[in-house]
Amino acid sequence: MMAYKVLHFVVISLGLVTLVASRCDFNYYNQRAWLSCPGSQCGGNRQSPINIDTEKTKANNSLIALRFNDYDDPVDGDFENLGTTVEFVPETKDATLTNHLGTYDLLQFHFHWGRDSSEGSEHRIDDEQYSAEIHFVHLKQGASPSDTAGDTFSVVAVLCEAADIPIRGVWAKLSPVPTGHEDSHSVSDLVYTDLLPRNRDYYHYEGSLTTPLCDETVQWFVLKNTIKIPKAFLTMLRRVESDEDGTLLTFNFRNLQRLNGRQVFEFPPDVDNGEDKKRKRRNNRHGRDHHG
Repeated sequence: MMAYKVLHFVVISLGLVTLVASRCDFNYYNQRAWLSCPGSQCGGNRQSPINIDTEKTKANNSLIALRFNDYDDPVDGDFENLGTTVEFVPETKDATLTNHLGTYDLLQFHFHWGRDSSEGSEHRIDDEQYSAEIHFVHLKQGASPSDTAGDTFSVVAVLCEAADIPIRGVWAKLSPVPTGHEDSHSVSDLVYTDLLPRNRDYYHYEGSLTTPLCDETVQWFVLKNTIKIPKAFLTMLRRVESDEDGTLLTFNFRNLQRLNGRQVFEFPPDVDNGEDKKRKRRNNRHGRDHHG
């Protein structure tokens, strides 16, 4: 059975990210074993991902519209196969996210996917799982990845729906997906907003990283609206190899976690309540503002 190394990283001068010693082997087939990793928080009370029940989301007056600063500026970087996901790391970390907690530097984005298009996303909305999920991982300015504060990271989650669309634009820049173990390729002039929906309303809750050690240091912002992802791109993701023996990763989403009394907020607040909000979302199912 395939096993993956957890790599914790530290930020050093000039914003460079350096990987340090691995601390745990894990795989997606036996997620209960994550609890046994030394220092694991995977059995904690604010774990991610979750199902978002739109009947129960609440307003929060402290929330603001997310500001994606310099997300429109083309960037160069490397698209890498880490064995557990594929990840884009920019050469320069100029893009930032501003939310109600402060400003965060964008470190990288990566993908989660499933064995077929009926699964793949880590978060679900009203029990619906999507074909993939992109995580834009941000570190609070002045913080270190090893910090234990609950607002160390802000992660923006973008849900993706499989579509019969050609690989062009941003998808062409990310192609071919680096499927071979530890493969990578350079990407030029990538624009982050090409991977975001135009409408960036969101759900917000306090959670964790979704791989061991599942540190409970993440503020989650799950965008309400989806983007379309080419089915051919998903096919490439499913060919990603997890080790030097050529074992296919196949899927890389964590099981849903309990809320444990946590509240999920939405911005902007919906004037409707309960079942009316869920019905509105169902009615808008095919009318979302897709981008990409």
